[in-house]
Amino acid sequence: MTGAVIDARNRFVGTGVYTVPQAARLIGAPSNKVRRWIFGGRGQKSIIEPDYEPIDGVNALSFHDLIEARFIRAFREKGVSFQHLRKVASKAREDLKTVHPFASAKFVTDGRRIILDEIDEAGRRSLVDYLNDQRNFEHLVRDTILDGVSFDACDLAETWQPRAADAPGIIIDPRRAFGAPILARTGIRSEVIARSAKAEGSLSAVALAFGITEAEVKQALLFEERLAA
Repeated sequence: MTGAVIDARNRFVGTGVYTVPQAARLIGAPSNKVRRWIFGGRGQKSIIEPDYEPIDGVNALSFHDLIEARFIRAFREKGVSFQHLRKVASKAREDLKTVHPFASAKFVTDGRRIILDEIDEAGRRSLVDYLNDQRNFEHLVRDTILDGVSFDACDLAETWQPRAADAPGIIIDPRRAFGAPILARTGIRSEVIARSAKAEGSLSAVALAFGITEAEVKQALLFEERLAA
């Protein structure tokens, strides 16, 4: 039994693991919508292809699934249709040779269509309606879609600061703590810090116990309170 547990944990090393409710809280979307986007339902196919098969009958997301769900939430809020997102995702998986096209830094929107923001070998940037190959756009939506996300050399999401503005020390990195929100400097889970602060009732005591600053304790508290709201 112990070996089976270790094998299950090893499966998520470096890729992160989140239940649907956890993912929904992190990206600020209802659980039923996240489940539908990632796993399908209500007679509709999913928009993306999740990394994991159900675990003991429970659906789970990887870090890149999580970032794609965040992308979908942002684009849905801008008015991009479910059908358009699914068509773009399907085409992009084939064209860009990636399982996670919506975890890349390549797409923007004008509120109706998804637009590929590409740079050629000469360094020239072009904007292309990904489904119709049109190239003239105004009012592109760039801000907030990938705010706080850092990318690797292949333009694929590598880490995410869910609240970069008011809790910049909290980061999600699939290579650390199975992708749980942590204090970037130390790797301590924000949930552990916040729980300890509430139990102790003293920021300074918790800071001393964990070897962190009171400002870092405050960030963890703020992050977890906003997550639970």
